[in-house]
Amino acid sequence: MTDWRPVREAVPDGTICKVRMRDSLGAYDVPGKYFLHDDGHWYRIDPPTQIKGTVAMWQSAADSGP
Repeated sequence: MTDWRPVREAVPDGTICKVRMRDSLGAYDVPGKYFLHDDGHWYRIDPPTQIKGTVAMWQSAADSGP
């Protein structure tokens, strides 16, 4: 399993990811799978939705296990 990476290291290359969001209380995992689009925004795959919150970290879904 790979470690969580800072969002600044994310590249919009089509990698399917898991994400952790950040708010005033800290970071938390968000269910589902996501990708970083060329426009610089994160999108959920199912259902297709643009993320409005602050993504703090990401991890390749292929390397993260179940």
